[in-house]
Amino acid sequence: MDSEKLRELLGEDEKNGGVDINYRQFVDYEDDIDEEEEILSEDDTEENTDNEKGSEKNTEPPKKENKSIDLSVLDEPPKKEDRKLNNRLKIAGVVGIFVIAAVITLYICISYVLYSNRFVPSTVINGFNCSNKTIDTVFDDINSSLDNYSLSIMIGGINSDTIYGSDIELACSDDLKAKLTDICNNQKKYSWLKGFFVKSDEIYVNNGLELNYDVLDDILDTSVVFEITPTIKSEDAGIIYNGKEFEIKPAVYGDEIDRTAVRELVIKKIQCLDGILDVSTEHCYVQPAVTENDEKLDSACETANRYIDKSITLTVFDTTQILDRSVLNKWITVNFNADVVADEDEIKKYVKMLDDKYTTLNKLRTFKTHYGDSVTVSGGDYGRKLDSELLNEQLGEAVLSFDDEEVTAEFTSGAMGPVGNDIGTSYIEVDLTNQKLWMYKNGRQIVETDVVTGKNDGKHNTPQGTYKIKDKQRNAAIKGENHTVSYWLPFSGDVGLNDASWQTDFGGTTYILNGSNGCVYLPSNAAPTIYNNAVKDMAVICYFHSFVASPADVTPSASSAPAPVITMPQITYPSASEDKTEKETYVEVFTESSTPDNGDSNTEKTTAPQDTSAETVPPANVENDGIIHEETVSAAE
Repeated sequence: MDSEKLRELLGEDEKNGGVDINYRQFVDYEDDIDEEEEILSEDDTEENTDNEKGSEKNTEPPKKENKSIDLSVLDEPPKKEDRKLNNRLKIAGVVGIFVIAAVITLYICISYVLYSNRFVPSTVINGFNCSNKTIDTVFDDINSSLDNYSLSIMIGGINSDTIYGSDIELACSDDLKAKLTDICNNQKKYSWLKGFFVKSDEIYVNNGLELNYDVLDDILDTSVVFEITPTIKSEDAGIIYNGKEFEIKPAVYGDEIDRTAVRELVIKKIQCLDGILDVSTEHCYVQPAVTENDEKLDSACETANRYIDKSITLTVFDTTQILDRSVLNKWITVNFNADVVADEDEIKKYVKMLDDKYTTLNKLRTFKTHYGDSVTVSGGDYGRKLDSELLNEQLGEAVLSFDDEEVTAEFTSGAMGPVGNDIGTSYIEVDLTNQKLWMYKNGRQIVETDVVTGKNDGKHNTPQGTYKIKDKQRNAAIKGENHTVSYWLPFSGDVGLNDASWQTDFGGTTYILNGSNGCVYLPSNAAPTIYNNAVKDMAVICYFHSFVASPADVTPSASSAPAPVITMPQITYPSASEDKTEKETYVEVFTESSTPDNGDSNTEKTTAPQDTSAETVPPANVENDGIIHEETVSAAE
């Protein structure tokens, strides 16, 4: 395109108020440069002439001048130097690409060809430097090292024992080469260059070498290392009570040899063909499991202090006591997980102390007899029994509470008397040896009578022990005897106190030939008084005593000096499940329950259907009947 056309277009753009920015597309750099310069010169001359003429016409208003654009610079072609530079840069870029491609190709070839069966640099297996070595070379190096191998076990640099490879039959395992191959194949081959600058972690192959572990254990059992007596034993960090609150007790690091750790480290040293093991520098001592830096321990200490910042009000029978931090701190402990828990052993010790104080059931008793001396009585079901299991649970829950708690101890078995004398002052005393019975009411003797107890045949003996009166019955039939008794007070299964109108003789040795099947036979004139003054759960003490030749010469005295303890041999009485046909049994019929007139709230009176034909009515007035009626309570009917 010629310059005239270009200028024509530019002129139109100027009329439109601007220059088309895309004018460069119409520039033809192949036009004759000199011709364009002449055209531009002519145009400039004409423009100047027009300007001169315009100046002469003063009457015409001045025209607005339009600034023209010098396009000469656009018509200049690129310089040769710039074109050469561009060509050089293009060549250099192409060469660079080829070089980078060549380097990458070479790196890949080294990674996956050269190191296909070699270990990358900085590879250490069981202490062996395997860098740039083939699998076979590493295997041969390990195998050749076994010939003269030995491990020295040292204590502070002093050799104490030596384990030789030949003694423990040390050899390469069958799968060692397979393990080495697996390690080599799973290495990151492309990281071989990194190995020249960065040290890799050592690789440990377990059981790469075979050895006789039984022989090794025998050697270690006789090692001098295990004979060292520790001066300090390691202790875990914990919490201790300083008298006011709990605080963290730091861990103790002792010098007790950890046999398991030594054995494991010896095996590892052998697997790595390492020749020295110094137990003083290789962490072979028993280490604390919990340290003072444990965050859970710090939290446990805070929780423990909250647990003791309260009180537990404990009521046991007739006593109430307040358990504060002086007691509760002993019931708090921290387990291996640094959790605050109740110390069950300490709580059980405390409950055991209460049990010893309040429980009398199934314990030996020292009983002061009517004669003024004492006997030891065992057996029976009378007495208090603290529910220790329940109390342990209650205290365990109460101690792990942040609030004040109240706990009341429960008893599975009760008694009528206070602590220290649970029999109380109202009870029945039976001397099985001298065939005597006494009844006490509120500390005063109200009955004394001869009785007949069970046959002395080993099957029907009246059992020794302290029992409870289980019930009260009137007109109860005795099975297998064709007898009906007017007064029946059972205290041990089928054994009880009852009148025996058919019995002619009482006391002495009558029981040997004409004894009962275990019951205590009462004279008909004594039975009503005993029945009317007896209450449910009253104690019946049956014991053996030395023979008293003249009971009338005995003067009871509560203030007697300490009397000798007389322990008579206990005769085994068969259980209720054994041969019931040969023992007295009674019909247990309960049709009425009422409160007796004696005012004792624990008294319960039961009656059975009346059988007046079989009832024996005691005589109204009996003189010199041998019964001491110091206090007699009338019948409750």
